[in-house]
Amino acid sequence: MPEKRPSPKQQGGGRRPGPAGRRAARLKLSDLSDQIEGLLEEVRSMASPPVWERVEEIVRAIARLYGEGPKRIDELVMADTDAGERLRSQIAADDLVSSLLILHGIHPKDFETRVREALQRVRPYLLVRTAVTSRS
Repeated sequence: MPEKRPSPKQQGGGRRPGPAGRRAARLKLSDLSDQIEGLLEEVRSMASPPVWERVEEIVRAIARLYGEGPKRIDELVMADTDAGERLRSQIAADDLVSSLLILHGIHPKDFETRVREALQRVRPYLLVRTAVTSRS
């Protein structure tokens, strides 16, 4: 028998979660990633080499299947070029979504641009650290 889901009213009146709720959801996604990694490691330790090869094949197939979703979303978003570019940038700004876009080769920014932006974000911290270190 399928699991019964709570109604929107039971979930808080159908309102969208605020920033704190979204942050909590992001943390749970990180926990889920860690859980998957742990489960795979556990199965690997119990499985014979031929069984583990099949498990890896299944995981790759699932990744390909779920990779098609973001690709199709990207195609739909880009159907309206102007609005699509804005929406694509907003979507790519989310850490989890950005990592999925990178994984599936559809991130709107190339590798060099992402690295340059990451370095710009950490530059103030590096400058402070360098200043503190040079005083010592």
